[in-house]
Amino acid sequence: MVIPAVVGLLVWAVFDRGGIPHQWAPLRLVTPDDWWEPATVINAKDERGICAFFVYKRLVLVLLFLAMARLGSWGRAARFYFARHPQPKRALLALAGPWSCSRSSSPRPTRARSGTPSRSSRRSAT
Repeated sequence: MVIPAVVGLLVWAVFDRGGIPHQWAPLRLVTPDDWWEPATVINAKDERGICAFFVYKRLVLVLLFLAMARLGSWGRAARFYFARHPQPKRALLALAGPWSCSRSSSPRPTRARSGTPSRSSRRSAT
């Protein structure tokens, strides 16, 4: 669990400093050339290029986080630590009370069976 987190931090540090070769190539492929200064790696001309640059960096960060979480089995670890303790979950549901949409406080209406009369109506008919 810890090793993928450390590897992810190292990869992000290298990416953030621009140390990965051709790391901006996917961004340049999906954006128009007039958003970038000519003959530069990643200098934006206007706010569209700057916005695309920050969105690309956040997307890479999220993808890196998901990859490291998958490699580190963080979901399995979370289930191991939090699924063993159902009491806090029940306490939170009780605290939610009327705001909880998982259970209705009003009783469900009963449906009469179609086609078959009830026992009381059969007795009165005879």
